[in-house]
Amino acid sequence: MAAAPAPVSPGERWPPLESSPDVFNQLMWSLGVPEDEAEFHDVYGLDADALGTVPQPVLAVIFCFPDPPQDASNPSQKVLATGEKQILFFIKQIESLGNACGTLALLHAVGNAYSEISLLENSCLDMFFKSTSGMTSYERAVFLEKDDDMAKAHSLAVSAGDTEISDVVEEHYICFIELDGKSLIDCSVSV
Repeated sequence: MAAAPAPVSPGERWPPLESSPDVFNQLMWSLGVPEDEAEFHDVYGLDADALGTVPQPVLAVIFCFPDPPQDASNPSQKVLATGEKQILFFIKQIESLGNACGTLALLHAVGNAYSEISLLENSCLDMFFKSTSGMTSYERAVFLEKDDDMAKAHSLAVSAGDTEISDVVEEHYICFIELDGKSLIDCSVSV
């Protein structure tokens, strides 16, 4: 009789993604967004000239930045908690998701652009969004935590990057989306 496999730590199951459009594109396309529907690009600045080089339309912006202190307040979660969550697709980053903030940011980007892009029928993303449509942000996190196909795609994208994986992760991803053409929303995934 074989021994049960050793439990995998959240950091091993969900290692950090490299901040690279190529890595994010590979992940997004492998999960079920057709290549001609959407793609990630670098944004080199926020001035008019730099933004003029970004292909349009922009459906979301994923931002990688130094990880904030654990006690930093998060106003976006307060916004989501006061009524916006019914119209936003949001997943809470729970501890067992390890360094999945890059994948969560991608899910926030695609999940909130769902009406703008087509997904491949029965793809990983199509099934994920259909399965989690009526769930709370926490329930979606628990569902994602157990989604082996999503974890495998995440790991393949990690291995496609050029950066060596570090045990110490000091960066965090967030996704900004436009809401109803009026508001810019930070879909932060902080624990």
